[in-house]
Amino acid sequence: MSRPWGTLGHFIGKPSMGFNTRLLNDWILVVGMNIVVFFVSVWKYRIGDAAPRVALVSGLSSLLILDALVLLIIRARNRRAGLPLAWSLVVGAIIGGMLSASALWLALANEMSVNDLMSTAHSSKPISEIRPEIKALAVQLLRRELESDKTSERIISQTKPLDPPLFSNKSFRSQAVMQQEVDALRKAVALDFTTYDQHEHDLNEFRSAIKKMNPAYLRTFNSTIRSKEESWEGVLSLDRQLLDATVDLYAFAARNPENISFQFGNLVSHDAGIWNTFAAKRMKCIDLLRELQRLVPRRLLA
Repeated sequence: MSRPWGTLGHFIGKPSMGFNTRLLNDWILVVGMNIVVFFVSVWKYRIGDAAPRVALVSGLSSLLILDALVLLIIRARNRRAGLPLAWSLVVGAIIGGMLSASALWLALANEMSVNDLMSTAHSSKPISEIRPEIKALAVQLLRRELESDKTSERIISQTKPLDPPLFSNKSFRSQAVMQQEVDALRKAVALDFTTYDQHEHDLNEFRSAIKKMNPAYLRTFNSTIRSKEESWEGVLSLDRQLLDATVDLYAFAARNPENISFQFGNLVSHDAGIWNTFAAKRMKCIDLLRELQRLVPRRLLA
C-alpha cells in the first residue's frame, strides 16, 4: 500500500493541524493589518484630520513599521513553539505591503495637488459633492479666483486703449488730454485694488474655515502661496507709485505750459532746467510702467 504523503512525508510526518491554523491566522493578521492601514490613512484624510501628503507619509511609514513588527512578533512566538517562520508569510507580507503602499499612493498622491484642484475647479462638479470638505473649500476658492480673472479680462477687453498713449508727446497737448490720461490710469489702478480686495476677502474666508478644520494644512497652504501673495503686493505697490508719479508729471506739465508745449508733434521747452526736471519725471513714470507690466499677478493655486 502506498503512503499517502510520499517519501518526504515518511520522514517529516503529517503537517500539524495546529501549525496550519496558526499560519492561516498569521496570514489573516498580515493581510488585515495592511488593509486597515490603507483605509485608516484614507479615512483620516477624508474627514480632514490630515492633509493628503501627511496621510500618505504616515500611512507608508505605518505599513513599513507594522509589517516588520508583525513578522518579528510571529518569528519570536514560533521560536518559543519550536516552529519556523514560514517564508511564504514573509514574501506575502512584502507583496501585501507593496500593494497597500501602491494603493495608498494612487489614492492620496494626487489629492489636493495643483493639477487635481485645477481639474476639479474647471469641472461642473457641485461643491456639495466634493470630498473631503477641505478640498471642497480649496476648489471653491479657486473657482472664485478664476471667475474674478474672467471678470477682469472682460473689463479690459471692453476698454479701449488710451489715445493718445500714456506719457507720449501727444498726451501733453492740452490740459483736457492730460486730465484724461490721469483719469484713465486711476480707473485701471482702482480695478487692480478692487480685484485684490475681493481676492483678500475670499482668502480670509477660506483661512477662517480651514483654521478650525485643519490648522496644519493652513500653515502649509500659507507657506505655499506666500510668494504669489508677495507678487500681488508688489503690483499694488507699483500701482500706487505709478499713479503718484503720473499725477506729479502731468501736474508739473500743466504748471509750465510755456516751457512744456506740444508743437507739430513734438514737445518744446525754452528752459533747460524745467525740461530736465520734466524729462526725469517722465522717465521715472515710463520705468515704473515697464516694471508693472513685467509683474503680472499669478493665481494663488496655479
